[in-house]
Amino acid sequence: MERERRHLLDIDIIILTGCLLFVIIPLLLFISLAIQGTPYFRCLVVPLESSRSLNPFFNIWPVSIICGAILAPLMTYDNWRQEPGLKKATQTFLQGFVGGWLLGFIAFSALLPVGAWVNARFDNSPTTIHQAVVIDKMVRSEKFARYTYLVLADWPPPAEERVRVCTTNPHAGFALKPEAEVGTLVQVAVRAGFLGMAWVEGIESISDVGSQ
Repeated sequence: MERERRHLLDIDIIILTGCLLFVIIPLLLFISLAIQGTPYFRCLVVPLESSRSLNPFFNIWPVSIICGAILAPLMTYDNWRQEPGLKKATQTFLQGFVGGWLLGFIAFSALLPVGAWVNARFDNSPTTIHQAVVIDKMVRSEKFARYTYLVLADWPPPAEERVRVCTTNPHAGFALKPEAEVGTLVQVAVRAGFLGMAWVEGIESISDVGSQ
């Protein structure tokens, strides 16, 4: 009787979890898509080697893996108390890890644009002006559209790291036209961000350094 009760409880938990996921995940995706109109997410000052960053704004994979690493042992421990066995424990661990990784990836992917919007919308920091030479240009396909970014040397000196900055931001009323070529000197207006994430408020071309 006790085993049947636990089995029914497990089924109820699974059904409840599934229902919550079917409600929460579409809601998060809806919020994300609704706020995709803002370019603030694309106008974050992103390190060119963002794949090495542990910041979820730049690289979401470590956060997703951590979510899986947290959920997997919890599920395994709970299942082990009810039904001990190495085979079952291994299966539960793998299911928990994949489920946690997937849930973390979807949740953070949906919330990042919201965080970027909050970071810019409630930012009261002063504008800082930087001058930098365009090192490279890159075009990326994001959300069914293509966006052009400039690769600049980071600030302040010594400029050892390269960063990627956007070329347009309708909310700030700027658009770099024509887009700066490699060797162009640009003036970038940057703000620190409410959440500590620097973002580009404006950018304009100054002169072609290569022609001097």
